[in-house]
Amino acid sequence: MQTAERGGVGGRWRRLVLCAAAVSALFIVWLLVGVAYADGSALTAPAKLVPGTTVTLQVSGFPPGANVSVLVGVHYNPPANCCGSPIYPAAGDPPLVTDPNGSLTFGWPVPTTYEQCVDVPCTNNPPPGNTHRYTPGQRVNIFVETDPNATDVNYTSASVIATIVSPPDVCRLRYPSGIERTTKIRFGRQTLFDRQASLYQVCSGFGAPDHVGFKLTPAMQCALIAAAATYGGPVVNKGVSTGCTGGDIVNAYSSGDWLGAVTSYGCGYFSDIFAGGVGVFAAGATSETGPGAVAVGVSTYKALAAGLKIVCGGVFQGVGTALGHNLETRHQTHVAIDVIRHGKCMKLTRRFGQLQWSALKCRRL
Repeated sequence: MQTAERGGVGGRWRRLVLCAAAVSALFIVWLLVGVAYADGSALTAPAKLVPGTTVTLQVSGFPPGANVSVLVGVHYNPPANCCGSPIYPAAGDPPLVTDPNGSLTFGWPVPTTYEQCVDVPCTNNPPPGNTHRYTPGQRVNIFVETDPNATDVNYTSASVIATIVSPPDVCRLRYPSGIERTTKIRFGRQTLFDRQASLYQVCSGFGAPDHVGFKLTPAMQCALIAAAATYGGPVVNKGVSTGCTGGDIVNAYSSGDWLGAVTSYGCGYFSDIFAGGVGVFAAGATSETGPGAVAVGVSTYKALAAGLKIVCGGVFQGVGTALGHNLETRHQTHVAIDVIRHGKCMKLTRRFGQLQWSALKCRRL
């Protein structure tokens, strides 16, 4: 600008051209985000999003009684109409309607995938025309608008930018301060795990089926946390495990398919975790101060207690499945069940390069 000012008349023209370009750019941005910004519309959303979870969105400054919808897509520059997820709510779902003040607070299920337009390439993405999963580190635009067919006077929108992050480690959130102590023994070493450290190991997958493709999901891990608190003794860490309170966990339990088919490894493993104990969960769901409810949250615990009656075809109300009994013959699975169901702690013995796991009565380390 200083150079332009020294250019006399020519400098003034250059300044006018630059200002006009800046105004044009601002006008384009204004059109892209909607005329609502001039009316004070606003969208409040989390700065970080975990795909597959449910978060709370809040809008204000919208027309009263207006139907609103949510769009989300990868953030890129320059803006273009591509790399987006399906509109929420979908056709046929209950509408989202603002209150008499033009405000609305609602739960929004964060999508896990986005579509890439065929005719518009997106920056730093694979070839167009495919469905891709959101990945940690991606920035996304969350865009809320009224009916796009409304007149300019009634059309309102607002948007924010958020970042995709990885799901929280629900096991570490619940068991953050476990202790392991290793000592020398004759011809080897021995490691003792206190209650928290033992539960963390099982929650993280120790003893779970080692079948190719099987992996504990957050819903499964929260079920283990709830089972340990319900069956295995006092709560080892005060407060609710915040990783288990999301709407996605509750919805998973309510759906009845979070463990897959009756013959799946998930149903086999958890049939021994819960076998014969569904009634205990049902009784615990009546108390908001019970150990299970305290561990994973009241809503999550109630959903799990109700879901145990229908998941895997209702086998958890019996003595388990044949696959579950076969899995329990695997020594590590037997140890894991002792930790969850009987409140025991783990011991690892190393001798001559061989590892031996066992469960024993917990003691202070």
